[in-house]
Amino acid sequence: MSRPARVSVNLSALQHNFTVLRSVVGKSRILAVVKADAYGHGVFEVIDALQEADGFAVACVGEGLELRQAGVDRPVLVLQGAHDAQELQEATEAGLTLVIHQWEQVFDLPDSFFLWPELWLKVDTGMGRLGIQPEDVDRLLERLGPRCTTLMTHFANADEPEDPINTLQLARFEQLLQQYKRMASAANSAATLAMPAARYDWVRPGLMLYGASPFVEEHGLDLGLWPVMTLRAPLVAINTHQAGDRVGYGSTYRCPERMQVGVIAAGYADGYPRHAAEGTPVLIDGVLCPIVGRVSMDMITVDLRPLPRATLGMQAVLWGEGLPADKIASMASTIPYELMCAAGARCARDYSY
Repeated sequence: MSRPARVSVNLSALQHNFTVLRSVVGKSRILAVVKADAYGHGVFEVIDALQEADGFAVACVGEGLELRQAGVDRPVLVLQGAHDAQELQEATEAGLTLVIHQWEQVFDLPDSFFLWPELWLKVDTGMGRLGIQPEDVDRLLERLGPRCTTLMTHFANADEPEDPINTLQLARFEQLLQQYKRMASAANSAATLAMPAARYDWVRPGLMLYGASPFVEEHGLDLGLWPVMTLRAPLVAINTHQAGDRVGYGSTYRCPERMQVGVIAAGYADGYPRHAAEGTPVLIDGVLCPIVGRVSMDMITVDLRPLPRATLGMQAVLWGEGLPADKIASMASTIPYELMCAAGARCARDYSY
């Protein structure tokens, strides 16, 4: 059964953002990151719209297999690689490109593994998550052979371009490239935009394709990006409260005067962040109305004093067109990735160009 909150996905905006990306990266090839159902936007619709992408990146083998089963024949990079022998076999048959990021993925596997068409080797230059240590690259490349075409790394703080850790990571990676002469990939959305030296042969953009900024102090529109996802829900109640009346769980909001409070049919069950701060804006008929009280599972209450003409059934934009997801995320102490993935997974989606 469909809930009132709905996600609208503007595929023309997605294509616009890809054009912005292409103008930045020059000759670098683009692996569009479509993990987690394309950040909640719908992986098959996104791939269909990104006909000019050189390939796609997913988190796990299962996601890669779904693309192959749907007929996607462009390169598909599996960022976490194979976790066991069964995944290895399935990925081999599907022609997926695997990332090697730990010793066990190599030395505990049979020699037939090295019939693989292409492998990427991930090096930990300072992220501290996945990747082998730089001093181990030599031994692993010797074991992997020529089918290991590409060295890759990932930046810990690319969303803060002035952080000196970025320079340190880049220097460590450059030293390896000079020594081993492989193709290279290092740049996510933030590094693609802010670190030209990190673009190399392949870039791996995700968030910027979907219209949000990867930087702490900027919104997508500041970078010329258009929002791809808009989360909407209807205004289902308008209540008149007196001065001193309390609103919502915990009675945390007290009405300062006689006022109208609207109830929007969406909440954290629809992917809206429960911890959105009081005052977080909602856009109704082009007017920003602040949240009052706590976000509930299925409802959000808003101050309608800025919009005295409000009527039942009006659609509220919770983020997207006219209201950047970046802004809502910052007021909920989270990131736009989480908003998109949560709402996209829970709400019915509509697509348009």
